[in-house]
Amino acid sequence: MEWSSKAIAGAALALLLCGLGTVARADAIPYPNAGTPNPESYSFTAGATGEIIAYFAGGGAAFDLQLGLLVNGVDTGVFGLDNKTSMIGQSLPLGHANAGDALTFVLKTTDGDIIKKAYSDPTMNVSYDIDGSRGHQHVYSTSYTATARLSGVTPRSN
Repeated sequence: MEWSSKAIAGAALALLLCGLGTVARADAIPYPNAGTPNPESYSFTAGATGEIIAYFAGGGAAFDLQLGLLVNGVDTGVFGLDNKTSMIGQSLPLGHANAGDALTFVLKTTDGDIIKKAYSDPTMNVSYDIDGSRGHQHVYSTSYTATARLSGVTPRSN
């Protein structure tokens, strides 16, 4: 699997998993501090032109979460893979990107009538964070290795 595909798939899977503050069930995701902000910073770039497709890997947050995407800072308008209603392996086309486009993943959280968004770019999370002092990273990304529960339901390239 080429690097760009791993980064995109890993980001989408990790957003769903780490954003929920749960231990990953889809692959060996080594984030050791569930429930605490990640100190890392990520930037995702489309390595090829085509559709960005995310796969649901599970979740357990008390509030509703949906995944979305900004391409070069523009919201694709697509949100889905709800953590309450999606099935393991379910896919969602998040939008089209051209090679070299900047990708920012979004977690839309819904708690009653309150809707907030957390981004894979922590500088965009100041209003999301309770203290408002700086943006925290609410995302964790790692490469998907095509093992465990999602093996066989997600595409794999050589």
